[in-house]
Amino acid sequence: MNKAIFLDRDGIILKDPGFINNPEQVELFHDIITFIKKAREMDYLVIVVTNQGGVGLGYITEDQLHNIHAEMLNRLEEGGAKIDAVYYCPYHPDAPDNYPDHAGWRKPNPGMLEGAAQAFVLDLSQCVMVGDMPSDVQAGYNAGCDLNVLVDRSLVETPYPHIEGYVVVADLADVATLIQMEDY
Repeated sequence: MNKAIFLDRDGIILKDPGFINNPEQVELFHDIITFIKKAREMDYLVIVVTNQGGVGLGYITEDQLHNIHAEMLNRLEEGGAKIDAVYYCPYHPDAPDNYPDHAGWRKPNPGMLEGAAQAFVLDLSQCVMVGDMPSDVQAGYNAGCDLNVLVDRSLVETPYPHIEGYVVVADLADVATLIQMEDY
């Protein structure tokens, strides 16, 4: 069985100015390429799992979303960082008539992670979920991931809800330390 590091998109891979609806808005965090390359050296698959409720709400089309993801993947690959797959959930609870069959994929539900586990023959107990929102780490916990890490890049003291099995760190270098990525 394989192992993977699941990464949220906005706030972990991409800087998040709000709803991104144009590939020109794609801006990578400075530390993401190094992190992905090191994860792959350690035989982790790297899979993006992202809530994209803006599709369900009509703020962005699926074509626009695919173009944004293509730009993100191109920029990562230019730096030598390969992503194995991108899973996204277009459902939003305020737009219940749009994509209701994807409701179980919206984090904190584990649907995207479970779908990836099936497709890539993953042992979720050997996987890591990295996100910047409590719903991200809750999805990892709900899926049975071994390690669930909430990255708070602002270092603001935020009262996060109690979620079992997760830790809060300041950046991806701290995540690398938790995963024991030597020479990060």
